[in-house]
Amino acid sequence: MNAAEGALGGLRRGAEALLLAFALTGCFGNNATPFPDGLEPWEEPNAAVRAPATASDPCPETLTFANRRWIDPASGRNVLSVHARACIQAPVATVFQAARDPQTGRDPTTTQAFRVVGYDTETDYRWSYRTHVTANTTFAVTPEFDLMWRHDVVEGTEQQPLVTATRWQKTFGSDLLEVIEGSLVLGPAVEGADFTEVQYQYHLAAPTSNHQTVQDYLTVIFGRLRDRAHGVALSPDDCEGCPSAPSGY
Repeated sequence: MNAAEGALGGLRRGAEALLLAFALTGCFGNNATPFPDGLEPWEEPNAAVRAPATASDPCPETLTFANRRWIDPASGRNVLSVHARACIQAPVATVFQAARDPQTGRDPTTTQAFRVVGYDTETDYRWSYRTHVTANTTFAVTPEFDLMWRHDVVEGTEQQPLVTATRWQKTFGSDLLEVIEGSLVLGPAVEGADFTEVQYQYHLAAPTSNHQTVQDYLTVIFGRLRDRAHGVALSPDDCEGCPSAPSGY
């Protein structure tokens, strides 16, 4: 078994069906949602508090944060953890389609190269792919690493999802980057409006990194997700030599 397989297998073996509570307004209340193995957020509930609605903006597209530490129960490693929430004023189906585009998980501000290695890399999930990232040079060597991404519908259907889940994780690459893993959950945001609540969790263990490092990354990928959901062109949006996404991505 190689390092990537071991890491992903450990996630599946160690994962339990956790519950996610969406803090929604009106009659939505607090809903508990069981997640399939390997898609659930690690920490519950999400500690970030969404930006408050105003008379002119019922669902602000503003990312808010909660900084934490998290101890991996499998390894005992203590890592940086950041929770984040925001609204995107678009339907869940639209935002989820944007989230499945590898370009929305790309941070061009901290990387010098990016490519998609392959699609359908994990058959347990409806959508999956692997990306290869070359970080900006901040050490004597240039860190490179692979991220494995998985997406699926938790509630609803593929055409009309109500709650979706995305997980990504570094599975191979530079030992300088001990832990890189993230979670994205999408669900309804406001009663009576077809808006989406976005919930992130991100864990990082890397030299010279801090909570601001994580916040900066989440701010970038949230902005790219929001723009893609609104039909705004991303820059960069290229992937030289990458395979074409299969139908349905």
